Amino acid sequence: MPCRIRSLKVKSQRQSEIFPLHTEKSQKNALGIYYAFFTTPFVKFVKDKLSQLIFIVLHCRICTLPSAVGPMIEEYLIFVFFCGMILSEYQQYKTSPLKYFKDMWNYLDIITLIVYILILILRMVTIARGGDPYHNRLLEVVNYLYGVNTLFLILRFSSILERSSLVGPLQLALFRMCVDLFIILIQFCFVICAFSVAITKSYIADVSYRIPSHTDQSAEIATKGEHHSLIKTSGQLIWSLFGLTSLQELEADTRETTDVVLVLFCIFLILSVVMLVNMLVALLTTTYDQASSNADVEWKFARAVIENQYRGLHPVVVPFNLLSVPGTYFLLGGKEDARKAEAKDVKESCKSYYQERLFPVITERYEKKYGGSFPLSVEEKIDVLMDKLKVLSSAEIVPEDHAEELGATCTGKLAADGKSTGAPLAETEDLESTTTSPPPSTNVVRISCAQ
Repeated sequence: MPCRIRSLKVKSQRQSEIFPLHTEKSQKNALGIYYAFFTTPFVKFVKDKLSQLIFIVLHCRICTLPSAVGPMIEEYLIFVFFCGMILSEYQQYKTSPLKYFKDMWNYLDIITLIVYILILILRMVTIARGGDPYHNRLLEVVNYLYGVNTLFLILRFSSILERSSLVGPLQLALFRMCVDLFIILIQFCFVICAFSVAITKSYIADVSYRIPSHTDQSAEIATKGEHHSLIKTSGQLIWSLFGLTSLQELEADTRETTDVVLVLFCIFLILSVVMLVNMLVALLTTTYDQASSNADVEWKFARAVIENQYRGLHPVVVPFNLLSVPGTYFLLGGKEDARKAEAKDVKESCKSYYQERLFPVITERYEKKYGGSFPLSVEEKIDVLMDKLKVLSSAEIVPEDHAEELGATCTGKLAADGKSTGAPLAETEDLESTTTSPPPSTNVVRISCAQ
């Protein structure tokens, strides 16, 4: 019997060595490994996209269902999701306010939240009023806003393409092209507003010419006429950019007014279609070329920014963060997380070291070396070397047309030596030069380059 007990102890020890998860220490290590995996940026990214996908499915379900005055189950779930989304956006803003507004997707999140707040207010009004969906204008507006919000959410989900090395650089180029498009659209707005006012005034002048001013018909036609409304004229000019406006719609009752309107319309087409559209194409082409020339580096940098952003996010996704965030707060008793406090202390200590010890030493060295002036730039150093190369002595005789080429080669070598040693370019090589007189028959100069 004692031999049996001894053999069982040996067997349990071997099992604990083979399966370390059965021990208490290994269980703590396994829990730590699971928590580290659970809080990695990639896992947070996957969970966030799954949450967004479920959110989009709920909105698509709302968009396909018929209108109803009473609240539906999908609307309750969407409300819970939006509450979690508001909490998540607040945490992101609180973590880094400056970095929050540098991300273009956060602007789309803010617009989505604003639209849903309008939906929530109008939905509460429609529920309080009751009635039937028939001829219910507020309920119709709510459905319009649900469709707009679904559009924004689907566009927001396209940020998953940034992880791809093929589509990610194109998406970054698209963001830059959107900035150029916004600039041209602003110019379009000014042009359309200017010509709309001018054409509308021509129509109103035509009405005043044909109808006596003391009658009410003149004011009514000027404000409610088909061609005399400012909004109507602006709409015609906008659709004319896409070729959807005929010249017959611009005709007035008198020949003179029609000629003036057609001249203004022709000038508008020249400015908008010929100039602004071609300028937009040129801007978009230039922006795409600039983005594609350095696409790989910019995509890697953007991916690193996304990874850093997800590293600071709460590990529990929307809408479950409504439970985890308050639970963590009450569990810690309102105190800051020990790991975050430790990281903050390390950051403050590094900052104090830089300000109190490192920066003063660097400043003192700089003042001893350069005084109160800035060091020479690379271009200025090259200019100094080129001036010195004009008066050089050498054992080799080179024709004059090859002097500049050899001088550029020496300058490139000196620049490379200066960068490799870390010293200023003017101090790396010492070029000793003297004036010589080349034979008149060969028209050459003497050049030496320090090896």
